[in-house]
Amino acid sequence: MNEESVLKFSIRQTIARSPSEVFQAFVDPDKLSGYFTTSASGPLVAGTSVEWRWGDEMSLTHIEEVQTDECVVCTWRAYQVDYDTRCTFRFAAAGDGATTVTITEEGWRNDAAGRISSYEHCSGWTHMLMCMKARLEHDLDLR
Repeated sequence: MNEESVLKFSIRQTIARSPSEVFQAFVDPDKLSGYFTTSASGPLVAGTSVEWRWGDEMSLTHIEEVQTDECVVCTWRAYQVDYDTRCTFRFAAAGDGATTVTITEEGWRNDAAGRISSYEHCSGWTHMLMCMKARLEHDLDLR
């Protein structure tokens, strides 16, 4: 598949907490379940797979790389298509003790099903970042 036929997106959000605190809110299953999933089977550790659940729905997430306080790379089955996509989560200091989280997901085929799936994922990650921000900055659960 050539590069033009593969879809990708990036989104970002700045959160008024340190990179370490934001990173831990993502890799720690108990913290992640406080704003995003309903449950997570374990911490995000390179070379492992974790189950993320939202009620009756489940996604098996394969953790490829973890750089403490900086980056997590994983793959998982994309929504309503029969292949995996790759997600990269970057945590960068943004000044004044804040962190900019950038999520890049790639690997959809550039067809109708791939486009629809990528839109669903993009909106899902946007929602996740808003929920993370609300939880970490204001202790609110937006779900």
